[in-house]
Amino acid sequence: MSNKATPNIKPPQESSIKLYQALNSIFDPLLLERAVQHAVNRFAGARVTKVLSPAVDGIPLAALLADRLGVKLVIAKKTREVGVREFIEEVYVPDKSAMVISLYVPRDALKRGDCVLTVEK
Repeated sequence: MSNKATPNIKPPQESSIKLYQALNSIFDPLLLERAVQHAVNRFAGARVTKVLSPAVDGIPLAALLADRLGVKLVIAKKTREVGVREFIEEVYVPDKSAMVISLYVPRDALKRGDCVLTVEK
């Protein structure tokens, strides 16, 4: 076996964009399918009862992943909907950001004991 490095293959760099983040603006069905297959393999054997995605960017990937895993999809929104009385609110500061983001999920969308896989841009 040769120790020569293949000239066209470069090791990933810290500044590389992760595949899941790149899917933010790419809706190529083949790419989505490959990302979902990677996630299914990665979480094989893990207990997942729901897939959650913040609206809007992660929805295509999350919907396909929830379908493949046979679990329900939950969408977290940045605003509270009229007609929903109780919400679960999550407040966080994204990496490399000075913003505080609130996400809202109807309280009945998640139950005690759910194992949630979060998919985001």
